[in-house]
Amino acid sequence: MNLKPTRRAEAAADRTTISRRNAILGCAALLLAPHMARAQVYPNRPLKLLIGYTPGGAADALGRLMAQKYGEALGQPVVVENRPGANATLAAAAVAKASGDGYTLLLNTGPDSTIGPLTMPTLPYSVQKDFAPISRLIILPSVLVVPADSPIRNVADLMKAARDKPGRLNYGSFGNGSSAHMSAELSKSLTSTYIVHIPFKGSAPAMSELLASRIDLMFDTFASAWPHVQAGKLRALAVTTATRVPLAPEVPTMQEAGVRGFVSQAFIGVAAPAQTPPAIIERLQIETTRILAMPDVRERIVKLGMIPAPSGSAEFAAFLKSETERNRKLIKEAKLQFDN
Repeated sequence: MNLKPTRRAEAAADRTTISRRNAILGCAALLLAPHMARAQVYPNRPLKLLIGYTPGGAADALGRLMAQKYGEALGQPVVVENRPGANATLAAAAVAKASGDGYTLLLNTGPDSTIGPLTMPTLPYSVQKDFAPISRLIILPSVLVVPADSPIRNVADLMKAARDKPGRLNYGSFGNGSSAHMSAELSKSLTSTYIVHIPFKGSAPAMSELLASRIDLMFDTFASAWPHVQAGKLRALAVTTATRVPLAPEVPTMQEAGVRGFVSQAFIGVAAPAQTPPAIIERLQIETTRILAMPDVRERIVKLGMIPAPSGSAEFAAFLKSETERNRKLIKEAKLQFDN
């Protein structure tokens, strides 16, 4: 029997099948090509970094530094947009609603991510559900300061005055739920003292009143208060961090000054909307770690009175959770009330 025609027919059929398969694969590749290209070239347009504070402060200075370095690393401009108000929650709310495409980022802080959710029941976002943490950037020390002409020379003097005449002393803050407010309330809780809280609409007006000796003390950010200490207008009593601040090694921590268990460190990090692809989050986290290791960036951060503290995404998420629980405990134990 002659089988050659059959074999030729089978070979032809195989070639036809292969051709059809290649054609199908080719069409699929053409359809997927634009999506693959977009993923491979991220970013292919400018990014936006929202900051929940006014220009000129510590958070704004750090945000603009990071925006510049992100731009250099990613090959696209990173535009800074200041959106202050409601303890930085306005900026956070805007980012929570943004598209999760990696082009909108948030410079996030304690007030918008670990305090606001506890003090503002109508907050229009969930930190756990609406954000993808990228990295912590820095720890932001605060410093307990009094006017230079104050009779209070150290933390021991302050505690004695507060106990001798409860309610006579007052402290300023830059709003309910701010780091200044929470640090002071932690101090009161740990020392069983009563000092009156006077909230202001921002750091600048609170500092003006302190410099004029119209309020007695304040836990201000180190970056904001230290120039006034150096100028001889304020006296630094203690820093709030677990260890001394490199720029002021002579200033003790609150724990060293006698307030056991006191650690209150503000922080600044960066986050994106929750739907942002994991590959983009990883890329941004890697770039963040690399940027924070640059000598010029570290030098600038230290000069701002901050401590570089990069972290992985999962580590930052765990940190936000632990800080939220710490603040929840303080609010409950101090029986703090917030006007919303």
